[in-house]
Amino acid sequence: MKTIFILEDNLAICQLVSLLLKRKGYDSHAFYNVKSFLAALNDRKPDMMLIDVMLPDGNGLDLTIEFKESDGLNEVPILIMSANSDCHSIKDSYNKVDFIAKPFDIHVFDGKIASLIA
Repeated sequence: MKTIFILEDNLAICQLVSLLLKRKGYDSHAFYNVKSFLAALNDRKPDMMLIDVMLPDGNGLDLTIEFKESDGLNEVPILIMSANSDCHSIKDSYNKVDFIAKPFDIHVFDGKIASLIA
């Protein structure tokens, strides 16, 4: 079973995403702030990460860049989630990075997950 880490501070969105992933057979783990997310990464490397941009204690784009430029996490696929569609250009800069605008269509979400984690 593939493991997906979710970094999203909005509880409702986090619960929805987690439910969608579990229905598709993924093992999902939700984190509501950068600190707890990074602590979990010290213990386990996920097969994929879903990262919100605007977080209470950090920026998801900065984290994505940090992960993609590090040796340990650069191959882990990342789906950036944001209401700010200007963030979509990051997907052109790094391998295995995609973007989905919030609110998102469930079928588009499923397709992006399947494409990235394959």
